[in-house]
Amino acid sequence: MRQRELSTDQRYSIHFKLGCTLEQLDDNAGAKQELQKAIELDPTQLESRVELAKVLRKLGETDAAKQQLLIYQNQLEDSSNGAIAAQKSSQAVQADKAGDKQQAASLYREAIAALPNDAGLQYRLAQVLSDLKDLKGERAALEQAVKVDPSYALVHYQLAYLDSLEGNTVDAEQRLRLAIKASPGYVQAWLALAATLARESRIPDALEAVDSALKIAPDSSEAHELRKKLVASQPQHEPGR
Repeated sequence: MRQRELSTDQRYSIHFKLGCTLEQLDDNAGAKQELQKAIELDPTQLESRVELAKVLRKLGETDAAKQQLLIYQNQLEDSSNGAIAAQKSSQAVQADKAGDKQQAASLYREAIAALPNDAGLQYRLAQVLSDLKDLKGERAALEQAVKVDPSYALVHYQLAYLDSLEGNTVDAEQRLRLAIKASPGYVQAWLALAATLARESRIPDALEAVDSALKIAPDSSEAHELRKKLVASQPQHEPGR
C-alpha cells in the first residue's frame, strides 16, 4: 500500500521536535541541523528561531545566535503589527458601512501606522477620502500605495482619473499605460486610455486602444459605443481629394 506523503507542516513538526530532543541529549550539532531544516520548511515559525539561537549559543556561535534572535524579534513585531492593522481595518470597514466616513478614515490611518507597507490599506483609505471629497488626501494615499506596490493597477487607474479631473491628460495617459502594463486585461483602463487620447485629438491611437479593449471583451457595449463616436469624429475626406 502506497504511503501518504507528509505535508509541509508535518515535516516541519518532525524536524523541530527532533531538534529539541537532540538538544536535550546534548547533541547540539545534530539539533542545529534539524532546526535549520525546520526553518527552511517554514521560516515564519517563531519557536524554531528561539530554539536554534539556544543551540548556537551552546556551540559558541554567538553572532549567529544573535542573528536568529534579531529575526525572531522582527517577526514577532511584524506579527503584532499585522494583528493591530487587521483589527483597525475591520473596524474601518464597519464604520464605512455605517456611513461614518471620518471615523473610517481615522481607523485606516491607525492601521497604516501599524503596517505602513500595506498598499491595500492605502488604497482603501483613498477610497474613503474620495467619498469625503478630499482629493488632496486621496491623491497622497494613492501615491503612497503605488510607491509600496508599483504594479497596483487599480491605483494607477484612480490616479489617472484624478489627473483627468485636473485636465492633465499627459499624466493621465502615463498612469493608464502603467495600469495596463500591470494588468493587460484591464478593459476599463483601455477604454479610459482611448477617451484620454481622444481628448488629445489622437483619434487613430484612441481607436487602437478601443480595439485592444474589444479583443479582451468583444461584447462590451461601452467599447462599441466609444468606437462609433471615435469613428464619427474623424475628419471626412471629400471624394476625389
